[in-house]
Order: sequence, then structure tokens, then C-alpha cells
Amino acid sequence: MVLKRSKNENRTLFIDASKECVKVTKSNKLTNRNIERIINTLTERKDKVKYFSCLINNEEIEKQDYNLSASTYVEKEGTREAIDILKEETKFF
Repeated sequence: MVLKRSKNENRTLFIDASKECVKVTKSNKLTNRNIERIINTLTERKDKVKYFSCLINNEEIEKQDYNLSASTYVEKEGTREAIDILKEETKFF
């Protein structure tokens, strides 16, 4: 978590870098490429990078009872298979 006093805007950048870690023996590590992606997203305040970052108005954080967990605001990548219901329905008729 990075807090910035001189911030002009009323939004907070959340970055979910949990997928950036590389498993090395019993611990996780960040490669230079992973670190670069995180820093670039932070310095450029990139909004809506799919499954990675999101700028949230502070009013929304208040509505979430001041929960500062990135997973609350950054969309998780779906792990479930998408099924076309209409296509599946025609198989039965």
C-alpha cells in the first residue's frame, strides 16, 4: 500500500499484483518485469487494467466500510468456464 500526501484527486488506485508473483521454492518472488509493471501502473495511475488495477472514488471506499483490500475493487479473473445456455439448450431438443 502506498499513501501519498500531495495527491490532488479524490480517488485511490488499487493494484492487485497477486498474479505477478513467481513461485520460487517455498516463497514467492517478483521478477524485474513484475516490479516494472507495478511501478509503471502506479506512477501513471493506470485505471482499469483488466484484473490488475482500478481507480476508485473515495466515496465508494466509504460505502465499502473503508475496506482497503485490492480484491474488493479490482475484478478477479474468472476461473469458471463460460457456458452458452442457448447453445446447450438446443442439444436437448
